[in-house]
Amino acid sequence: MTRLITCGWETGNLNEAGLSLGDPSSVVSSNPTPRVGGGFCLSAAMTYNGAVSYIRFDLASALTEFWLRVGVMPRTVGQTWVSNGSFLYVFDPSFGVQLSVGHNTNTDRQFTVNFGSVWTTQIAATATPGGYAVDTWHLVELHWQASSSATGLTELFVNGRRVINISADNTATGFSNMQSIGLGTFGPPGTAQAQFAIDDFAFNDTTGTTNNGQIGDGRVILLRPNAAGDVTALGRGGTDTGANFSQVSEAVPSMAQYVTSATPTAQDLYRLTDPPANTISVSSIDVIALAQLNDTGPGSLGLTVKSSSTPSEAAAQALSSSPSFYRAHWETDPNTSAAWLPLAVTNLQAGVTIR
Repeated sequence: MTRLITCGWETGNLNEAGLSLGDPSSVVSSNPTPRVGGGFCLSAAMTYNGAVSYIRFDLASALTEFWLRVGVMPRTVGQTWVSNGSFLYVFDPSFGVQLSVGHNTNTDRQFTVNFGSVWTTQIAATATPGGYAVDTWHLVELHWQASSSATGLTELFVNGRRVINISADNTATGFSNMQSIGLGTFGPPGTAQAQFAIDDFAFNDTTGTTNNGQIGDGRVILLRPNAAGDVTALGRGGTDTGANFSQVSEAVPSMAQYVTSATPTAQDLYRLTDPPANTISVSSIDVIALAQLNDTGPGSLGLTVKSSSTPSEAAAQALSSSPSFYRAHWETDPNTSAAWLPLAVTNLQAGVTIR
């Protein structure tokens, strides 16, 4: 597996992808309109004196190379004065800042890279006449590689155009690797307000044979349950909507209604809304469940997909006694071991298996 993170905040929940909060003032909002239209995106605002508003994804192990993609909107809406600032931090294993990416919202409106935090000297970028407009979505891609403390590579692409290409030492700490990504708003002390909206985040390492390079444009789409699948073995709890699939189909997941079972191997599968008609390719499928343990003993959940006659179940995940998000992803179709075809996604079923 090489796709480590996919997140569009389409569930309307800040913790959708399983993350560490850097500052809880970040919110998931339908304002501004997300890149895909409708749904939700991450909205982060910074107040005067350089307070930050961000979330942090911590990786299981340190990396020396990665690619990421993120939709970014530098915002002025509702702000009395807008500063330059960063929206992305690359942290080393001790949370030192190796690299930051920002936008000069108050000056030339270029996207920028700093080796270190937003307080450090910006790396010169290929200028875009007039810069990149505020209150508009832009596609930003970053490629970072640290061969050692002396050599490395940094590439920044904006809307498909490479604007920074540096082969040099790109580490700003004593580490030659990274282990966390921060998304939100970071600004220097004493500056006024800055705000970014963020959507359609994807993060790849460079191992394996799929999703191991530049990601390109794309969207994170939520396919919600809309009909019963081939198996309906769980009971209903909370408000009874009359069908298992409708217990788990709300746009913003909650525990107001749910499915439940204390029987190992019990399974529910659901048919899903179709992907957009203009879908060309699918890089990965993530199954997300908001779940909790309500037994006195331990319990686990196996997230499950079915693209053929045989379901494919991810490794069981131990449940917490408080509601938490659980996710598993498939980069290839388990029926074919090849890339997902849009038709296979249209016919896909997804659900859970009790363990």
